[in-house]
Amino acid sequence: MADSNILAGKLRTYHASVESHLKKMDEQYHRLKQSWQRLHEHFQGNSAREFEPVWNGSMTMLQMYQEDAKAIQRILEKQIAELESFDRRSGLLT
Repeated sequence: MADSNILAGKLRTYHASVESHLKKMDEQYHRLKQSWQRLHEHFQGNSAREFEPVWNGSMTMLQMYQEDAKAIQRILEKQIAELESFDRRSGLLT
């Protein structure tokens, strides 16, 4: 039965890792967005028109990545809660 405790611990570690990664990604995303806004104010011509859709696509992909990582976190949270519930019912946790 102790294996479920080990698994829950590893899932908590993974959850914390995803949390840390998301925090860093969010900080970098906001820095990039601010940089783009400053550049966009002065960026004009054909290059600007060609680059903007690529930039917007990249930002969309980053947002999708963050949403997927948050979905992974929710799954991990559910699995951890189920393992803890199992352990309580089995008398492994008090």
